Amino acid sequence: MSSPPPTNPLPIQRDSTPHSRRSAAGTAVRRMLRPARLLLAGKTALAGTAAWYIGHLLPGETADFAYYAPLGALIAMAPTLMDSMRSSLQTVAGLALGILIAWGLITTGAPGWAVVPIALALGTILAGLPILGTSRDYVPIAALFVLIIGGANANDFSVGYLLQMGLGMAIGIVVNLVVAPPLPTDDAAVAISALRQAGTNTLDAMADSLGAGNRESGWTEELAALETRLSDAATAVRNAREGSRANPRTRWNHYDVDEDLDDVAALRRIRMHLSALGAILRGSEQEKPLSALVDDEGRDLASRLLSALARSCERWDDDKRGAAAADADADADTVADLERRLRAHAAPTDAQPLVSAFAVAAGRLSEEIADRVASHAEHEERAGRTA
Repeated sequence: MSSPPPTNPLPIQRDSTPHSRRSAAGTAVRRMLRPARLLLAGKTALAGTAAWYIGHLLPGETADFAYYAPLGALIAMAPTLMDSMRSSLQTVAGLALGILIAWGLITTGAPGWAVVPIALALGTILAGLPILGTSRDYVPIAALFVLIIGGANANDFSVGYLLQMGLGMAIGIVVNLVVAPPLPTDDAAVAISALRQAGTNTLDAMADSLGAGNRESGWTEELAALETRLSDAATAVRNAREGSRANPRTRWNHYDVDEDLDDVAALRRIRMHLSALGAILRGSEQEKPLSALVDDEGRDLASRLLSALARSCERWDDDKRGAAAADADADADTVADLERRLRAHAAPTDAQPLVSAFAVAAGRLSEEIADRVASHAEHEERAGRTA
């Protein structure tokens, strides 16, 4: 007799993977087609083409190695001018070191089957020099090229190889300098704004959670997003600072990267205060969460305090776009008043330490935001005077 069918069959699983894959593919395509990426692609094509034609104009047998000039131009095309110059110098150093290794082995008169592995081994060892940076791999490559491609004509090949690569890198640097030199300050501004918005979202989620009497209710995800945004913003600001060095566009683009550096530092500290607030809201095995220790009025005051901090964080973001400083002062006064009322609220004795710690963390967070809003206001005022 056959067994009866199960009374609770497993539900049919619908795979949403294709949609996720399409979304990821769309994001990747959008990143590839960003204006900055398209500009870099056009400049690379221009520099490589110019290097190819100019390389053929070099005298003597050096012109025979013109195919290395576009490679040099490609190496020099980096997102920032300083990266272009740094990578070019490091590549020239790596090539010269590799060529010296090959020449030294050629003078020994040893057969190819012996010198090639020695060249690769020595080149790989010397590639560990920190000064070579990301161009370290060119040490063994250059040594191998001279031995295998140069062969009996190693001297001419070495000179042509080094000169053509150097020519291409010089052309790449010139093109990167003359044609819209990259200045990624817009990326930094967007990343900083997204970071401040993540702080606002975390505070709002905490306020909603406290008002609903729920320990977490979504704010842990917002705090995790803040961590990710913090890393992204720090990278974007470093790139903007690097891109501003030796960049002629800074003469008319007066974007202050130092302000963004200070913003990132302040947001790192704010993250710590948010983590402290989260620990109080979450509670632990030894301590109950704040929502379980205070009455409805205490929870309402704490929730309103967090909401007021969120509005202050919004004002911080708006201030950089010209919001009135008086509004920011009003936000700070509201936060200070709610903090005072929360401290004065008659809470149970066992809740007083948590209430005090909550108010201290909120107060320090408010001070960080107020300092940054004031700094941005002063910066806008100075910029207005110098305009």
